[in-house]
Amino acid sequence: MSLTPALFALLRAIIVIVAGIIITKIVVDVLRKLIKTEGVKNFIKGLGYEETILDLPILILKYLFYFVTLMIAIAQFGFGVIVIEIILAILVLTFGFLIIYSLKDLIPNLAAGIWIARERPFKVGDKVRVGLYEGEVKSFSLTVTQIEDENGRIIMIPNSIIVRREVINEGVHIRPSSSRKKRRHNKRDKGK
Repeated sequence: MSLTPALFALLRAIIVIVAGIIITKIVVDVLRKLIKTEGVKNFIKGLGYEETILDLPILILKYLFYFVTLMIAIAQFGFGVIVIEIILAILVLTFGFLIIYSLKDLIPNLAAGIWIARERPFKVGDKVRVGLYEGEVKSFSLTVTQIEDENGRIIMIPNSIIVRREVINEGVHIRPSSSRKKRRHNKRDKGK
């Protein structure tokens, strides 16, 4: 007699899982059609991202629906609250670890980017040597500096590496203090 409620719970859980998979597929397909329109693609490209980044919200929503489906299916057995709390705690700890792990490189690069912005060891257009890399500075952000080497290749150097390496600025720009010196030398040379 006690086997009957367990079979009904199992049957309800299977129905919930099948329905959840079908609903998830429908929602993901509709969302994919909405997000993958030309207007959204052009907007994303205008922001400087590849259109493959559009797959990220779809993937997150898909697994969120699967997670909710699994939780509802587990709840059919009657011990859902405790199991759901344990699973949620594991997910929160895992997500927290992943965030901290992903920020381990970002924070030093941001700090280095702030230092570089304040000290200005180079400007866009300067020819620099950073460790083994040499080229013209094309852009600078708080996390990365891009230089173009003599072959036209763009090299992206994390700012945390730049502050740990010797930076030799061969400069393309004439600094105000050096331009005065050059003018003085030119006047002396013309007088001879």
